[in-house]
Amino acid sequence: MARSFESLTSAEVLTLAIDVERINAGTYRKLARIFKKRDRNLNVLFTELYEEELDHMDQLEALWSMRFGERRKARIVARDIDALAETVGPNSLDFTTLRELDTRKAMALTKAAEQGAVDFYSRAAQVARDAKMKSLFTVLAEAEQEHLKQVALDDEGTLAASPKGPT
Repeated sequence: MARSFESLTSAEVLTLAIDVERINAGTYRKLARIFKKRDRNLNVLFTELYEEELDHMDQLEALWSMRFGERRKARIVARDIDALAETVGPNSLDFTTLRELDTRKAMALTKAAEQGAVDFYSRAAQVARDAKMKSLFTVLAEAEQEHLKQVALDDEGTLAASPKGPT
């Protein structure tokens, strides 16, 4: 039977947060590879998103270690939570399916993953009992909101803002 988000322990919320970042990072790494030869701007964008998600995961893992020790013991997945928004990216898509994506579909997928992460972190910040967790979840919600701006397309289907890329 599914549980409510509010019933989760701090360890369970943190476990879900780490999984959100792990899954989204993996998706962005795959998308960066797919668009490497097709579209340099998208390759750079997905590479940047991949690196940022890894950084978020590192921050969450550091908080886990500080709060709970080295080993994660909480076993929980998004489907265990009643009415939890889809926050963990397209984990049901395989590499073949991703390769078939055009720019608009790839960006729609990315936008959905980022919006799910914004929703997850906003909700996690509201229910967090630990001040450091609440603070990190708030920061991550804001970072994911920035990602949404990065993945916006203009009317022609190109990135509204150019990715930073190598300097």
